[in-house]
Amino acid sequence: MFRDNAPEITRPCFTADGNRVRLEDVVALLLSHGQGLHVEDHAFVAQQRQIDVDMRVVDAIGARMTLEGFAQFTPADDVRSTFPLAAMRDMVTSLAQTGIPPVFAFVCDEFWLTYWRLQKVVAAALGTTAFMLMPDFWVWHVSAKAGQAGWSMHRDAGARSLLPDGRAGALSLWMPLTPVDSSTGCVMLLPKHRDPDHGTDRVSQAGFDVRDIRALPGAAGDLMMWSQSLLHWGSRGSTLAETSRISMSIGAQVEALGPLNPPLLKPDVLPAAGLRLELIAKQILQYEQFAAIDPSWAHFARVVLASGLSGLVFDIPVEWRLR
Repeated sequence: MFRDNAPEITRPCFTADGNRVRLEDVVALLLSHGQGLHVEDHAFVAQQRQIDVDMRVVDAIGARMTLEGFAQFTPADDVRSTFPLAAMRDMVTSLAQTGIPPVFAFVCDEFWLTYWRLQKVVAAALGTTAFMLMPDFWVWHVSAKAGQAGWSMHRDAGARSLLPDGRAGALSLWMPLTPVDSSTGCVMLLPKHRDPDHGTDRVSQAGFDVRDIRALPGAAGDLMMWSQSLLHWGSRGSTLAETSRISMSIGAQVEALGPLNPPLLKPDVLPAAGLRLELIAKQILQYEQFAAIDPSWAHFARVVLASGLSGLVFDIPVEWRLR
């Protein structure tokens, strides 16, 4: 039976034959790590409001994106206080301590609503309100004290994410849930105008001046946005750091570009719980090598995709299917 190869903590979530998972049991298991958070709570969702952005901020974000390919949004304190950052990072910590990949936190409404509330900021960076969310998201719990680091140098969607005029057609939207600095480790990137290989998919440390590298420190609740064509990586913090770096990210792309990675998601519609779990399974499998996923969790992800939780059908690679 498939459950025998899955992580022990997930085995009560399987059907009697062990070939599928039960949606309500998986959600209950995950929500037990997210005290105060919600899953498909329509009354809670209805209380949320999008964040307004001053035109000076819109212009500054647009100018930075045009020149350098990245920008950072720092919300006012009264806005920042409306994000449930403590509850979100507590869930991530609890999942990590239990051995559950932290990306499962995306089962909760709050991880999706954060980006819904920031739609006007994302539109400012992309230069259009006609954009979609991409099924490219992740959650990190990086312990500098334990010698851990973020992901190695890479480009996200790379050259194919650029529009014909060279502007960014797709962004990575990275938010720290804890303060990030040189102690905890930061995202590091190379601005596009300082990258001789920008517009290609080449990943090399040989072609640029290291003095052009930028670090992205920030407070919990800041939003860092960069073109998916930029070279970037996660640095290694200090073993003297007292806190782990907890963060999350999702991709967004302009509609006109065509799907860089299907299925694209409407930014103003929260996926149902079943689809969230299928998308989480997709993340585990597509980032398996980057994130050093345990084979038992990769197997569980395949079972989730085979369980038909959302009732939707979308193409998956042959190697993601149950064997």
